[in-house]
Amino acid sequence: MDHIQYLNNADSLISVSLANKLSGRYYTHETIARNGIKKLLQELSYLKFSKQGFKVIDPFGGDGRLICWLIEEWKKSELPSVKWEIHIWDIYQEGLNKAEQSFQEIQEAGIEIDYKIDCLDSFRLALENLETFDLVITNPPWEILKPDRRELSNLNKAEKKEYLKRLKKYDSFLSEEYSMSQPLKKFAGWGTNLSRVGLELCTKIVKKGGYVMVVLPASFLADDQSINLREHLFKNKNVLNIAYYPAEARLFKNADTTSTTLIFSNKSVNGSTIGFDLSIYEKELEIRIQENLVVERDSFKKIGYIVPVNTGPQGLKILEKLSHSFESWGAIEKKEFDELWAGREIDETGSKNWLEDNGEGVKFVKGRMIGRFQIKETPFQSVGKKNWTPPPSTKHERIVWRDVSRPSQKRRLIATIIPGGTVAGNSLGVCYYKDGDKVALRILLGIMSSLCFEFQLKTHLATGHVSLSSIRKVHIPDRSDFTKFSQVHDLVEQLLAGDGSKRNTLEAYVSKRVYSLDKKEFEVILNSFSKLTEKEKEELMIEFDNIKSEEFDNKDIEGKTKIPNHKTGNLSELDMLIVNSVPPGGNWKDLPEDIPSNRVKQIRESYLQGKGSRSTYYGRLSPDKPSYTINTYFNRPGNGCHIHYKENRVLSQREAARLQSFPDNFVFYGSQGSINNQIGNAVPPILAYQIALQVSSTIAGNGIYVDLFSGAGGLGLGFKWAGWKPILANDIEKSFLETYSNNVHSNVIVGSISDNKVFEELVERSLELKKQAGDMPFWVLGGPPCQGFSTAGNKRSMKDERNLLFYNYVDYLKRVEPDGFVFENVSGLLSMEKGRVYEKVKEEFKSVMPNLQGFVLNSENFAVPQRRKRVFLIGQKATGEQVPLPPQLTSLGSKKDLFNSYKDCVSVSEALSDLPELSPGQDGSSLSYRYSPKTAYQKLMRGKITPQEYLENFY
Repeated sequence: MDHIQYLNNADSLISVSLANKLSGRYYTHETIARNGIKKLLQELSYLKFSKQGFKVIDPFGGDGRLICWLIEEWKKSELPSVKWEIHIWDIYQEGLNKAEQSFQEIQEAGIEIDYKIDCLDSFRLALENLETFDLVITNPPWEILKPDRRELSNLNKAEKKEYLKRLKKYDSFLSEEYSMSQPLKKFAGWGTNLSRVGLELCTKIVKKGGYVMVVLPASFLADDQSINLREHLFKNKNVLNIAYYPAEARLFKNADTTSTTLIFSNKSVNGSTIGFDLSIYEKELEIRIQENLVVERDSFKKIGYIVPVNTGPQGLKILEKLSHSFESWGAIEKKEFDELWAGREIDETGSKNWLEDNGEGVKFVKGRMIGRFQIKETPFQSVGKKNWTPPPSTKHERIVWRDVSRPSQKRRLIATIIPGGTVAGNSLGVCYYKDGDKVALRILLGIMSSLCFEFQLKTHLATGHVSLSSIRKVHIPDRSDFTKFSQVHDLVEQLLAGDGSKRNTLEAYVSKRVYSLDKKEFEVILNSFSKLTEKEKEELMIEFDNIKSEEFDNKDIEGKTKIPNHKTGNLSELDMLIVNSVPPGGNWKDLPEDIPSNRVKQIRESYLQGKGSRSTYYGRLSPDKPSYTINTYFNRPGNGCHIHYKENRVLSQREAARLQSFPDNFVFYGSQGSINNQIGNAVPPILAYQIALQVSSTIAGNGIYVDLFSGAGGLGLGFKWAGWKPILANDIEKSFLETYSNNVHSNVIVGSISDNKVFEELVERSLELKKQAGDMPFWVLGGPPCQGFSTAGNKRSMKDERNLLFYNYVDYLKRVEPDGFVFENVSGLLSMEKGRVYEKVKEEFKSVMPNLQGFVLNSENFAVPQRRKRVFLIGQKATGEQVPLPPQLTSLGSKKDLFNSYKDCVSVSEALSDLPELSPGQDGSSLSYRYSPKTAYQKLMRGKITPQEYLENFY
């Protein structure tokens, strides 16, 4: 440390306290040292010691206290007598003189020791003593290597220049020789942490199979900058024991910092798990938690090898669960299609010189003005900087949170929303959605302000600041999932309006419904917040019990939506006469001859001429069977089998959506005709889900997808259920995409793929997203409009321009080069022009994806309460294994084949019976369910169970 030596020899004097600070000299508290030594000796008691000597070193020895205490505790533990070969290094002779005196006293007490004392730079001396010592026990200097204004202020100009030169040269030396402990990022070129370098030094000088006990700031266990060294330690050494001491214990006099002892041996341990003893102490130095912690190696890596000293072993299990269930904030932020931005807006340095009272510029907001869900002080000063341009974020509403946050605070994340036309100083972190989505912003604020979010955040906070890097490690739901959490938006709105009574409801709701924690997990989180009173915890637990476990919200306020889109079509007098005449399972054949309907008359004549039975026309559903195909005319009695199985009316939009397997929280937008089209043209999501599972099993994981011809999103929703991530959707209909963006994902492009401008935008955006995705599987979904292929149409040739859209699909695949695609269409495609069209379609797709397969699926065979036959083509860029067909689950006719038996198809009554009764033309969206869900399908539709749990009923 020649920069320190230079200061000691400079003409300008520095104080002893400053010299101590620069070298990081904090002598170790006896309690923490002896506790660590006792744990160390428990590990050493299993060793056989050589009579030739036991080489022990403290490379940052100070006054030798650690080695003296080690020898004392060794004797108390009645370990075998050994010949001690003691080495001690330090740069200060004064402390070493005391150490030598102590060692002489030990010799006089009859203990056999040899000692060697070196007053040199330990970091240089270590490089000459690699893998030399049986035991390393030390407390490295606690200091960041960087210029200090106090030291510089004591130097003249020439001394200052020389000192900075030496300091930079020494930093370069450490960076080169101790690269593992270097921070991920240096600010203004500085940031080497000597305690981390000291730990790396220990790993270099200990023998193979030797042991290390080191005292460190506890920030090492969690901070970003130490991640490489932590990974090296847990991957290549055998960590045995970690003890944590809170800042309130004041173990280092005036240093308000948490501390830890770390014990490990110099040998690697293989296996899928990592295990070590963890002791967490209270401020009174009583043990609060002492447990052997075992964690999956992959999970530990995923959370950055963070040791859960703030949460304990139970907390680590929750962190593992959340890391598997949700992506990190940082990962979501990198995906530009989520539109999430986070950062800082303006540096507050010298603000007194450029802030103007009551000026006309952008209003300035700083940390002290912000409270939880409130702006405590109305900003009145404006930014008057010359040539300053407000960043784009200042035009929007944003979430801001206070940067300064002490570990002693009851809650560390203090956040609210500030309006556009303001700018946040760098005492605030900032985030917002670049598309200005205010609903999503409030849901995100509710999540950020929750105990569950802060519980994760605390494990990454190593200082008295809430850094953006720590925020980025917290796991949160995708924005595409926010549609399920509308109640979070409503609760946050009330809190922003000053209704503090909703805080507990929000806390419980986010933990139970957003993060899907159970009661025991919520209790673990509450107990990790030491400043919460027992009464507060009890109130929160009661609120947690009161939150329903449904996957979505049905608002209970009178007159508000409870069952969205539960609206049925109007019927004329003639329609009513017909509807009243058809029994369950019946059709037009059951109508009296005197029904005054020309359409019925034409159907009879066509039937007599042998032109088809038209068996579904004017059909009433059978309660104990699946429905027939739900088409886009389900609001009419004569265009299919759409009469309710029990009530004298046609199906409501919600009932049709249920028969298509859209859950009740899936809200359709647009005109009534548009909604009917969205429902009737969709792929059943539960069928798409089963296809997605098969794709995932083939490629050994989930990926991301673009959804072309997306419609309302049936195909996309199924893939999302299966763990795939939607990134972009396209459709020609704006209202279809409004439904899609509110239920599946908000990144959409409106327009026809046949429009060159739209096509190029799709290609360009897709390639950007593909690049961002890196190695993730990138797939494309989509079935072009099917009217031209349908057997119900009268233009069944490739001359119908709607059929040519599949060429645009193929061109898109050629340009974007995804890993695979899924194409869906009606079964009529198979018979167009005697099968020539189907062969042509396959030929075109095979030119892009040689690994191509096609199959036909009947949805009633896959636990969907609807008879619907669809063609699927699945192509992959990779050759080899093909995607297997989903296994059949249910059967309408024969319940078994040569190898399997199947359960009955899901019936209409099983799907719809809990929905409230309606009269023709009635909007029943504000009505309540008739009763709690009684069937597995009803539970699925109402969010009581997941798609996977639903399908388990049929395995």
